[in-house]
Amino acid sequence: MRTEKLALAAVALVSFTGFAGAQSAFGGFYVGATAGYDFGSTKVSESVTDDSARYFPPSSLSAISAAGAHSANPGGFTGGITAGYNLSAKNWLLGFEVDYSVLSLSASHSSTGIYPCCSADFTLDQSVKATSLETARLRFGYVIPKWLFYGTAGLAFGTVKYSQTFTDDLANASESASQSSAQTGWSAGAGAEHLLAPDSKWSLKLEYLYASLGTMTGTSANMSADVGDATVLFPKVVFTHSTTVTMSLLRLGINYHFK
Repeated sequence: MRTEKLALAAVALVSFTGFAGAQSAFGGFYVGATAGYDFGSTKVSESVTDDSARYFPPSSLSAISAAGAHSANPGGFTGGITAGYNLSAKNWLLGFEVDYSVLSLSASHSSTGIYPCCSADFTLDQSVKATSLETARLRFGYVIPKWLFYGTAGLAFGTVKYSQTFTDDLANASESASQSSAQTGWSAGAGAEHLLAPDSKWSLKLEYLYASLGTMTGTSANMSADVGDATVLFPKVVFTHSTTVTMSLLRLGINYHFK
């Protein structure tokens, strides 16, 4: 699904060239590369239901939900490639850009709690990863000799992964979940681009981009526990997790302009 969206964005990029001719030094097609740092933010929440009340009393469900709610601010290197097309009229510029970046966002959290009913311990281990980001954005800017100042906004696509394990020492309960999703969200930012010389085909840019990949939600119902001498499944016990990922990218880029 995400590949189809990027293909449509590429078609739009080609179609975009028919609206006007490029006039400024930044006009026309360009390709480039970026590198920088990604300041991420992850939020995770957890809820548990037990419709049959065969294992968890209500107070235990609340304790697990409290332990499963947390946020983190992971960061890491980001790098990628970009392509776009610019149209200009006098000092104004309208462009369309697509890019792909690899990410190294990873956050993990381990919580240990106590069941209010039974003074038994439970442990909840959770991890979140964001491994890639693609965007398809409009750019609107103002050109002065050798400089372009612009704002940008559009769609964002990214891969988010979540994993979880739950255990307790009341009856050796055990549950696990794993999910990977291609998320769709939005992005916006601003930047400045500088030609290396008035007639140069090369430019350098500094860009800030914010991206939100929305909320990924999943469920699991595979908890088991020891009852007597047997291990019993509890399919009525359902764990529901929600993961939200946002990020701020600060990156340098270099572009080659086909003019």
